[in-house]
Amino acid sequence: MPIMGHEWDIIVHMKFTEFHAMSYFNALNTLENTHALGRSLVIFKIPASRS
Repeated sequence: MPIMGHEWDIIVHMKFTEFHAMSYFNALNTLENTHALGRSLVIFKIPASRS
């Protein structure tokens, strides 16, 4: 039996919001990890270039 009407809208909206929040969090996490990696590479490169 298909669910139609207002309840269906709420379910779809909740799922979409949940998905959006998850993808936003994942994107932030990826950016943070990439940034941390970039920083550690820069820190590593500075002493190496001096020697």
